[in-house]
Amino acid sequence: MQIIGNPSSYPLGVGTKRSTLSEYASKPNTSSYSKGDTSDVYVTVRLSLTQYIDDQTTVVCRTKGLNSDIWDMNAIVDLRFLQGLVVDDSPTKNRAILWVIIVSAVVLIIIAIIILTRASVKYRANRETSTKSQKTLEEYIEETVPMNVHELPTAGKQVNDEVMSDEIVQFIKDLKSTYKSMCGKIYPIPYGSENPHNVDNVFVDVGIDLHRDGDEVDLGNVLSSSGNLRLTSYHDIFKPSVINSKRIVLTADPGHGKSTLFLKAAADWQTRSEESSPLNDVQVFILLQLRRVAEMTSIYQAIRELLLPKNKRGLYTNDKIEEILNSASSIVIILEGYDEIADSNLNSDISDIIKGEMFPEVRVIISTRPSCTPEGLDAKAVMLRLTGCDAESRGRYINKFVHGEEDKAKINSILKLNPILEDLYRIPVIFVMFMHIAKKEQNIHVFQSITNFFETLLTGLYNHMWNKSSNHKRSQSVKQKIPYYTQLNEFCFLALCQTTHVWEKNSFFTQVGEHCYNDLISIGVLCEAETGANQYQENVRFYHEFFVEWFAAKYIEKDIRSLDSFLKTKPFADFQLFLRFCCGLNSKAVRKVNKYLHNDSDEANALSLFCTLEQNKTYAEFLKSVGELCSSSILLKSIDSKVLDSSTLQVLEIAANNYKPIASLILDKTFKSVDGSSSYIVLQSELCLPTLTTLKRLEVKGDKGSQLSMEDFLGVLEYCANCDSMTTLK
Repeated sequence: MQIIGNPSSYPLGVGTKRSTLSEYASKPNTSSYSKGDTSDVYVTVRLSLTQYIDDQTTVVCRTKGLNSDIWDMNAIVDLRFLQGLVVDDSPTKNRAILWVIIVSAVVLIIIAIIILTRASVKYRANRETSTKSQKTLEEYIEETVPMNVHELPTAGKQVNDEVMSDEIVQFIKDLKSTYKSMCGKIYPIPYGSENPHNVDNVFVDVGIDLHRDGDEVDLGNVLSSSGNLRLTSYHDIFKPSVINSKRIVLTADPGHGKSTLFLKAAADWQTRSEESSPLNDVQVFILLQLRRVAEMTSIYQAIRELLLPKNKRGLYTNDKIEEILNSASSIVIILEGYDEIADSNLNSDISDIIKGEMFPEVRVIISTRPSCTPEGLDAKAVMLRLTGCDAESRGRYINKFVHGEEDKAKINSILKLNPILEDLYRIPVIFVMFMHIAKKEQNIHVFQSITNFFETLLTGLYNHMWNKSSNHKRSQSVKQKIPYYTQLNEFCFLALCQTTHVWEKNSFFTQVGEHCYNDLISIGVLCEAETGANQYQENVRFYHEFFVEWFAAKYIEKDIRSLDSFLKTKPFADFQLFLRFCCGLNSKAVRKVNKYLHNDSDEANALSLFCTLEQNKTYAEFLKSVGELCSSSILLKSIDSKVLDSSTLQVLEIAANNYKPIASLILDKTFKSVDGSSSYIVLQSELCLPTLTTLKRLEVKGDKGSQLSMEDFLGVLEYCANCDSMTTLK
């Protein structure tokens, strides 16, 4: 601070002069009084004026130093001396009057100093807060945003928040860099590597069923005591207010969108572009593919090797990553593909996480097939299931991807003309692939069978490869055929028997041959998989498992005897597509499969019918067979597999849509509920029986002595009222 007499910014009085008054001032005495966030600072200066000065003196107290020019904090005091007014010319009295004036001036100066000091302290405190907040908006939000899911630090470890905050920010940035790359490499069609899509452009929310009663689940108005529940969105998976359990298992058959859903979640967390996303409240998001974690010694090594950029891995040790995770306020961990790795290959960390012994307070989501659920789960673990693309989901995808009313009409026409592909349409990966290929096709196809569909699909993939080759003109003049790969077909059949999904690249290359390997890579059905901890081993896998089933069926086409041993050792319900391919490629397979299905269950008529239809030459023959099947009673039993129920429902829906009478339908202990609109019946298998306009008779059977609730009974009556041909309800 500086005290100035008669500064230049103020007018001078008569005979006045400017001075700093330093010659009259004693050494400042400073004291302070703390008030929590602020302090009062007192600076006292004693002025001694030993001689008479001018008639007027203006004294200014002002601040000096950094930021002193930002605020107007000057304090001004005018001192006036009345010359010519003599009350008492006694030196003693004159000195007394002078002292009164001086003391008054000093008091005013001290008050001004106090005011200026408090203003300066507040300003500096605000400036420091502002500087901290401008570090980057993203970093500040990530450090201060309240979280819903909490990870408790490991017992016995003290984490210094100030030291860890910068490391967490950098760790999050590095994770987001990896996810940004992953989410921008989605290939709806196998050969589309030159035109990758962002996951936001191809993702469509599909049905997700939840089945776990108790306090761990709260779906509000959707909550029901009838059994499995339907989530409103994939967001519900990450909402503690909806699913309170810390362990969630997401099941789905191959191709139903587990990987795409997780990538969408990673994109939501990385961009924070959706205001309603619960992932905005998650500080650290970990997405690991278990097939790549098998060779890792710990989850921290897996995160370092698989989720951090190569040029940043040297910044992190396993211990450092563990310390970062333990200091994070909110974590979600996703373990993808439990079914692709045997329990014996799980490292101890992954096994402990699944069981809840490691990271017990972290939300952990495990994906797998329905037939391969993890063992040792917590009793409160919640089970979810992706149900695939229903008509509503397909409509949303068409509206999102297809532009132009003419193109939309074309796609919808193809779907309506091919009801036999209804099961395939429910598999998102096949439906999306079909959509992208159908959009480019000039003609609308009517497929007689699934075998015919896949032949057309593969032909399209090969045509794309041939058109890009240097022999393009030759390929246009000479009609080319898809090669028959003897070694590959046998290899895939053995892989199907052993349920193997990933192979070492050099071994695969040697067994199938160079020409076959290059073709598969070129058309996109074979992918060079990412390596795990072993950087010296490259792996390969098929774009989707149905390509393995196709090539395995091509082996059966030439070696029908191998089908017998397969049917005796494998549950047919898990290999429905493979069996239909076999029947479409070899008529002898139809007799073997039908014989096997008949011996297995009398209720396998629908699946047997579809296998037989693979040999039909025209759609008219197909409809004739459907009409013959529906002319007698059709039975749905609680002991039937979901595959059988699905096939039966597909036959019934095709019959109704083509005005084929359905004589009678019996629901034997398989009735579950009626949806709110009474437009379909929910079965115990979680599948839905739609309104069948040609159904004449419906019989609902339950356990002995059981009764329908009044709500369900009225729902059944309303359902029957929607069936135009209904005459009998029992």
